[in-house]
Amino acid sequence: MLERQAKVEVTSEVKQASPIAFGKWAAALAAIATPLCYLNGRAFHDGYLSRLHLESSMFPADVQGTFTDAARAWMEGAVIVLGAVSKALAAHWFLIIVLPTSLVIGLSAAVHYLIYRAATRRRSTPQSGSELRHVRMIRSILAPVCFLLLGAYVIYTLFALIGAVLLLSVGPFVQAGARVATNDLKTGFPNAPTVELSAPHADTSTYRIIQCGDKFCALYREGEVATVPIAAITWASWKAGDPAPGR
Repeated sequence: MLERQAKVEVTSEVKQASPIAFGKWAAALAAIATPLCYLNGRAFHDGYLSRLHLESSMFPADVQGTFTDAARAWMEGAVIVLGAVSKALAAHWFLIIVLPTSLVIGLSAAVHYLIYRAATRRRSTPQSGSELRHVRMIRSILAPVCFLLLGAYVIYTLFALIGAVLLLSVGPFVQAGARVATNDLKTGFPNAPTVELSAPHADTSTYRIIQCGDKFCALYREGEVATVPIAAITWASWKAGDPAPGR
């Protein structure tokens, strides 16, 4: 009876601890993912403006806009990665799939055979005292060297992983932003609202609003990107039948 009661108590404690453990894991994951997503969105924003030859400091993005850019960057990045993987598999399927698999299987079989052969030889051939001392001396010399090399390799791998994470958090998303900006330049920003302004030494022209910051607005007209003070924008419009204005 006591054992059954103890089992019931342990089961109830496990059930109560499961949501707590899940909450801790979720909080840790959110703490790691949030700054990475912010970095992704910032890289996308800077890549977009850089393609248009605009300074990102003139058009700072708020937190909400940065996370929105991160979502757009992930979608654009997924398209780029899937397209690249599909092309690579179609062009080099042998080098990517067959050859690595064959190498792993062959190396595993070779290592297993060498270990089995060494163990069989050790059991069948008795070693003398001098041979044992020789082996122990070699082990005493190689052990510290192996530990040093292993420690150096672990540190190198750790820094390499950190560098790879930072590189993958910035580089692809800058390229994704530049790719979106290139597509917008080709289409002429059709979803952006229009504004009429008078350029210096020119008549009044119609521009498309690319983006506005705290002090400046970026405008587009016939392959030209211009920056004007935000105070110059007093009226913007778009046709009711057009899609809602985007970036």
